[in-house]
Amino acid sequence: MLALIKEIKSRAIITSASTTSPLRNRHLEHKTHYATIAVDIIKVVIVVIIIIVVVLVAVVAVVVVVVVVATVVTAAAAAVVVVVVVVVVVVVVAMTLIVV
Repeated sequence: MLALIKEIKSRAIITSASTTSPLRNRHLEHKTHYATIAVDIIKVVIVVIIIIVVVLVAVVAVVVVVVVVATVVTAAAAAVVVVVVVVVVVVVVAMTLIVV
């Protein structure tokens, strides 16, 4: 997906640098603008998908761990595990936002 983003940007830059007509330049500025918007939309979609997957995995993990721990150990241990899972989810989401 990142290769697609780089390809869109590089084509927009190469195309806009290879023209001389003012009318064509204006047209290419619009194309470059649309390419930038497309790249931004792709980034947002990637981030949203990653966040949804991470949250769903975390919810399933919390439910499984709470059920297992509640049947085996105490509720305090289950609470500790839930806090750890929440911290891991927050860190993964933050790293995803920083990378993208």
